[in-house]
Amino acid sequence: MGNMGKLSIMSTYTLFGLPIYKTKIDPGSYDKKKLLSTIKKNYSLGPRNNFDQYNSNVHMSFADEGNSKFKSMDYTKLKKVYDNVFNNFVKSLNFNYKGTINLAYNILNYTVSNKDDYMNYHNHLPSEDFACVHYLQLGKDQVGTKFKNTHSFGNYFQFIRSKLYNAMNNTDKLNSYVYEDFTLDVEEDDMIIFPSVAEHGIK
Repeated sequence: MGNMGKLSIMSTYTLFGLPIYKTKIDPGSYDKKKLLSTIKKNYSLGPRNNFDQYNSNVHMSFADEGNSKFKSMDYTKLKKVYDNVFNNFVKSLNFNYKGTINLAYNILNYTVSNKDDYMNYHNHLPSEDFACVHYLQLGKDQVGTKFKNTHSFGNYFQFIRSKLYNAMNNTDKLNSYVYEDFTLDVEEDDMIIFPSVAEHGIK
C-alpha cells in the first residue's frame, strides 16, 4: 500500500452557534442557606408575579422588589462571588479590543418553579449583552433552562431528514441544531452565562 500519510486530528467548532458558558458556584462561598430560607418564606406567602402574568406563572421577584408583603433579599455576599465570576468571564471573551472594558451587572430576579410551572420563551434584548442563570437549588426531577432553536430549519428538520434526526444523540449539545429546542444538562450550584439574544424559558 502507498503511504496514506498521517491523519490530522479533526477539530470541531460551531458556526453561527450560541456559546453557553458554565461554571460551578461554591455553595460555601456565600450565605446560600440564608438566601434559600428567605426565598422559601416568600414562596409560602403566595403567588408573586408582578411582571408578566400572561407568559409565566412562576413565583418571581422581578419588578416587585419593593413589595412589602415579601422579605427583601440580601445579595451582598453573593455579589462578591459574582464579581469574580463575571470578571473571569469577560477575560475569556475574544474581543478585538485592547482598551478598558466596562463591566456592569445586576441581580434582577429570583425565580421559583414547580413541575407544572412555565415561563414562555423570551430574550433579554435590547438592554443586556448577556444573561445568566444560577441554579441555587435544583430537585432531582427538575431540569435546566430550555433554549429555543431560532434557526428556521429547527421547526422542520425532523420531517425532511428523519433518518439522520432519529439517529442523533439528543443529549449531545453539538446536535442541538436539529431540534426545535434543547434543555441544558445542569446541576445545583451551576451557573450559566449566555448571549442575551438566546430565546429561553421554563417548560
